[in-house]
Amino acid sequence: TGTNQLTAHRHSTNLVETEELTIYGQRDAILEVWRFCRNPMQEPSTVDKYLYSDGGIFIQQSTYQLQQPFTLTDYKKAGTKLMQEITLRRNDNTNCPIKKTIQSIQQPPPFAPEAAPDTTNIVFKYECDPKTTLVIRSTLYNQAEQPAEIISFKYNKKRLLLSDERQGFDESGKALPYTTLLEYDKFGNNIYVYQKNEKAKSLRRKNTFDKSGKLPLQQITYGEDGKTVVEKSIYEYTFDKQGNWTRRIYTRNGRVTEIVSRIFLYHP
Repeated sequence: TGTNQLTAHRHSTNLVETEELTIYGQRDAILEVWRFCRNPMQEPSTVDKYLYSDGGIFIQQSTYQLQQPFTLTDYKKAGTKLMQEITLRRNDNTNCPIKKTIQSIQQPPPFAPEAAPDTTNIVFKYECDPKTTLVIRSTLYNQAEQPAEIISFKYNKKRLLLSDERQGFDESGKALPYTTLLEYDKFGNNIYVYQKNEKAKSLRRKNTFDKSGKLPLQQITYGEDGKTVVEKSIYEYTFDKQGNWTRRIYTRNGRVTEIVSRIFLYHP
């Protein structure tokens, strides 16, 4: 770790192969994440750039689509077009989030380069507990600036989320309430997720981690009855001499869907 640390990942899925390059700054804050897609017709190559305050607090994330062929050695030369920008406003005194704006820009297709981009904006507004500085209420607004979903949050003494109560609305404006409940292991990892509505409470997801509590090993997603397995995901790892994993195989429902390879550069 340290200033200007760089790591490289290679992702292989049944759909697309990408390479990922991450550049870190001070306090191990992520500055840039470059994703290189070998088949841009399936998935565009992108770069995420992050902006922080002088105190290291996240302010903005901008995602750009790369516009020309490149390699890992000359990626800085690639032209870019903005795809998405996430901006977070905070209270100057408490540092609590106040408002998050997500601007998405759909760039025109290659066969119509002169067409105007399609821009959408989504806004979240937050309320914080003045004592804990944790978000206790979030309101999502749609394009018409009307509330589309209201979520209330509750936490335990370790500041871990215990529940979120969602108040969504259908097209007619009718409320669609349900609550998500979470349980944790001794490391603070979320191991059980339940969903509760007016009729019943059911297990929706079970997560398993390694003995250190750092690496996910398995995730099982259940149907609405809380018993039927909808999806089962398994992670398998290969490690280097320093104990960092260099290869991860992700299996979903018995089928390998992603292989991630990581390259570490260690400074003396």
